[in-house]
Amino acid sequence: MVVQQLNSAEEFNKFLLDWKLAVVHFYASWAPPCEQVNKVLKDLQDDYKSYPVGFAFIDAEGVPDVSAKHSIAAAPTLIYFKGGKEVDRVNGYKPSEIESKLTQH
Repeated sequence: MVVQQLNSAEEFNKFLLDWKLAVVHFYASWAPPCEQVNKVLKDLQDDYKSYPVGFAFIDAEGVPDVSAKHSIAAAPTLIYFKGGKEVDRVNGYKPSEIESKLTQH
């Protein structure tokens, strides 16, 4: 499985319901730290492939309604969801925090 690209509010909402834990990276294509976060997520995807966790990217500017609903003020921002509800978030490029929050949930 690959890290999924979400392109609409409908895809986003479906993704949240498809996974016990969903990790969504709100990114901006012009922000270099976002590409670094994408690489971290691809590595985590491989490490956690036997767990019920899904990883996805969503363009914070391309789907502004979703970004506004989740109070995205900067990119990169990662939000961790359980049952469609936010349980945690990481703002910025913080690889160790990204994984530690994953193991907490």
